[in-house]
Amino acid sequence: MYASDEQKTPGRKLLLAIFVGVALAIPIFMVWALVYDRQIRSDEARASITEGWGGPQVMSGPVLVIPYKATITETSDSGGKQVTRTRSLDKELALDPEAVDIASKVKPELRKRSIYQAVVYDASAQGSARFAFPPDLARYGVDPAKLELNRAELRFGLSDPRGLGANPSVRVDGRPVRLQPGSGGGHGSGFFAFVDVSAMRGKSLVVEFDYELRGNSSLAVEPSGGDIHWNVTSSWPHPSFGRGFLPRSRVVRSKGFDADYRIGN
Repeated sequence: MYASDEQKTPGRKLLLAIFVGVALAIPIFMVWALVYDRQIRSDEARASITEGWGGPQVMSGPVLVIPYKATITETSDSGGKQVTRTRSLDKELALDPEAVDIASKVKPELRKRSIYQAVVYDASAQGSARFAFPPDLARYGVDPAKLELNRAELRFGLSDPRGLGANPSVRVDGRPVRLQPGSGGGHGSGFFAFVDVSAMRGKSLVVEFDYELRGNSSLAVEPSGGDIHWNVTSSWPHPSFGRGFLPRSRVVRSKGFDADYRIGN
């Protein structure tokens, strides 16, 4: 009778509960470790499959960047006297387009390695943009007379420049321009062109562009500018629409989808 009561003490019950909990946790931990290992191997396989192709792509621009000279007046204390100095500073005026119209066609491809798979794509970006000077440049501290319009840069951005296709084409007011790698100013990724926009003082500037790109997982447009219209068509039957803006209209079929975005200023 004494031994039976001893076996039922709270301490023994606690030890038994801990033992049962540990025994049940072992298979749960083994399943978690298996899932974690498969996830790591899946990420490594996807990275290997898409290596050198291009990552998730975000298209930005075009942006018109115009250098100008700004005069700055500084006052400092020197030996108890107020000394005023004036110096010239190089600055840039970045103009987003008033309207952008882009059409993209996305051709996906499913690639496999062992039991793992990844989706890569070829895409195109064809469109036009319209630029104009805001009527109140002086409010932003910019003197229109000091704008160096003959030294402007037209910049296009791409998040992973490895995916940029060959021979992108850009026309400014109907005239082709020579493109350079990078996003201008010696930094960034994408491509740009030196342009003379002197004729822009009295009218708007129309830019037409056409380029191809490669990537994987996702394709996005950075919404900078006034009226932005982006139409995307693809043969991929399982799209996912997310991030900051949803399409105004979309049609998803077994043979692909069509999505139409419209974003205001």
